[in-house]
Amino acid sequence: MMRFHPCLLKSIVFAICIICGMSGGIQAQSVIYVDADATGANDGTSWADAFVELQSALNPPPPFCEIRIAAGTYTPDYDLGSGTHTGDREKSFKLPDSITLKGGYAGHGEPDPDQRDIDAFKTTLSGDIGIVGDHSDNSYHVMHVEYSYVHVLIDGITIAHGRADNTGNWERERGGGLYVSQYGELDLVDCTFESNYANWGGAVSNHNNDNNDDKGSSLIRCRFIANTALNGGGAIYNEGRIILTGCDIIRNTATRMEGGGVFSTGGYAIAMNCVFVANSAAAGGAMFSLSETAVTNCTFTENQANDTGGLVTASCTTYLYNNVFWNNRDNGGTDESAQIDEVPSNLEGEYNCIQGYNTSNPWLGPNNIANNPNFLRMPDPGPDGQWDGVNDDYGDLRLNFASPCVDAGKSTIDPDPWHGNINQLPGTDRDENPRRVDDPRVPDSGNSDPQTPHVDMGAYEYQPSYCYYYESFDNGMDSFIIDNNYGTGRGLWQYSGSCKAEIHGHSYSRTLAYYGGDCAYDSGSTEGVVTSPPIDLAKYPTLAVLSFNYYLETEGHPSDWDFAFVEISENDGPFVTVAHNDESLGLVTLQDPSNGWKTATVDLSAMAASVIQIRFHFQTVDEWANHFAGFYIDDVRICPIPDTCSTITTFEGGSWGSLPWIHSGDAPWSIKTGPLACAGINNARSGIIADNQSSTLEVLVDCRDGDISFCRRISSEPDADFLLFSIDDVPIDSWSGEMDWA
Repeated sequence: MMRFHPCLLKSIVFAICIICGMSGGIQAQSVIYVDADATGANDGTSWADAFVELQSALNPPPPFCEIRIAAGTYTPDYDLGSGTHTGDREKSFKLPDSITLKGGYAGHGEPDPDQRDIDAFKTTLSGDIGIVGDHSDNSYHVMHVEYSYVHVLIDGITIAHGRADNTGNWERERGGGLYVSQYGELDLVDCTFESNYANWGGAVSNHNNDNNDDKGSSLIRCRFIANTALNGGGAIYNEGRIILTGCDIIRNTATRMEGGGVFSTGGYAIAMNCVFVANSAAAGGAMFSLSETAVTNCTFTENQANDTGGLVTASCTTYLYNNVFWNNRDNGGTDESAQIDEVPSNLEGEYNCIQGYNTSNPWLGPNNIANNPNFLRMPDPGPDGQWDGVNDDYGDLRLNFASPCVDAGKSTIDPDPWHGNINQLPGTDRDENPRRVDDPRVPDSGNSDPQTPHVDMGAYEYQPSYCYYYESFDNGMDSFIIDNNYGTGRGLWQYSGSCKAEIHGHSYSRTLAYYGGDCAYDSGSTEGVVTSPPIDLAKYPTLAVLSFNYYLETEGHPSDWDFAFVEISENDGPFVTVAHNDESLGLVTLQDPSNGWKTATVDLSAMAASVIQIRFHFQTVDEWANHFAGFYIDDVRICPIPDTCSTITTFEGGSWGSLPWIHSGDAPWSIKTGPLACAGINNARSGIIADNQSSTLEVLVDCRDGDISFCRRISSEPDADFLLFSIDDVPIDSWSGEMDWA
């Protein structure tokens, strides 16, 4: 067992990284350089001589030019004549035909000025032109695209703090971040829109509604965060042609009207592989459409509205395939009408996962399901219960091991019905992993031709798990048997969804739990067991490990107090204890109290040829001090132990990779994106913990020989808080204080 344990550490960053940042390639077109830190001739011919203002590069640029912009913040109110920032709200970055804007360059003064990393070298175009932080005097639009008969590309740029609030002026009350007027044709790739405001279309207002079906706006892997519209379209207002692919639309608001994420009133809107989380509106918290609309393989969750938190469609034809609508809310709760509503329209939908959907009355269409999609981690607004950007956790919406959405989608979707040249089922998912990946453990319940694997529902394609067996208890007990007449007294095991729901840190929905009234076990001598069905390890091709999540709080574990333990039987033999809350036994220790959900692992290598049963056992022994929470079990897994040390985990793409990483302790680990990385843009980082707390990241691998290498970075109180590294529970090294990547 390889373990990374930052003991008593306030904040730790740990990463294993091999992927380096991207370098911008020179195009066969003119290149103009912009860098606020350049000190040379400021003529745009090189990084040393770059323009310091983006407006200088746009005055006007040569045809088919590429403008490369270094890290920094650039505002549109710069006046070329006076050479000053005027605070003129009507000024914006107006982009002409055939131009490419690319941000995220290291720029002048860096060892490699052409190094490109849009997170490490963030390029921001900001409308905060007047008094900093006073948004009432911000630019009406940060960017404006019009009459672009040859398309415009915007790549790797953050657009923030535009404010289109000139009520009664058609243009200047739309699109605080970006206004796309008639005939505008553009692609936005890896862009972020944040904290923009408008009366209509807080971030983007799209009006490229000429009669040429080949023109439109395409947004790829863009993020819309905390944008607001007074009326409709918190993130996007559409009256033209817009295609969203792999976009994150998070925590946007339409205050008075419809479409907290997207409000489409004309032309058409297509969304594929997108994620809509925590958006809000009066109606259609995530999306409201009055236009032709197609939504495929998107995930909608935690969106809110007075009427229908998810998606509302009206008037025109809407096609829904392979989507997940879960835990969206309105004034009536989280039932079917809170997920999807039509008022009225021609709505067609197949192979969607919809909370509360009445499968006996399939009004939407055939083959839709209502089962819990089993995300890896549900979003959580934090202790304040508000999606306000403080302590918000937007979850991990990848599918869990036993999700009913795996291999359950429609794989034969026709091209879009409006101009027929857009494949509505892309070849990759939100993570850019392959689509149509078969999980051989799961019966195919979707629709596909016999030679093609079935696609999954939702924005993320489940990549075949390293786990052979998984039971989440979310949809039943799956042959686990409760015996409350075992041993010394009437036990209290039950299948539960009511207690410990407020304790986060795992994929909680329902559990097996030992408790009585008031979420505590009763007084008296009680005992009970829960036993798994037989599991044949011989059919698994590699050695395996058992893991499970648990929550435990008892009187304690001296010889005559309370016992919580796990037993395994081989080939119908006697049950042998393998984990216990008494650490003195030298077995796998169940932390008591656990202080939240923890994960325990048991090596099953010695049982590789056996049929096993797993038993969870709780015994109070006597009637004293039995007022504690009890014993809770969830997410029982049996996973292979990798038989080689050659596996590399980079955490790139926001993924934990193929190894069975387990994080436990007082604050969970998570994958972060940003400049704090050894290489690439992602790292694994511990949560923030207080005095006398710890956070552990561990992985079980079967390494016979070879080297283990990793990058690590630490920021802690010197000689008081430590990052500890151990193998097989044997300390190998430790670090303390302030240390950069090494």
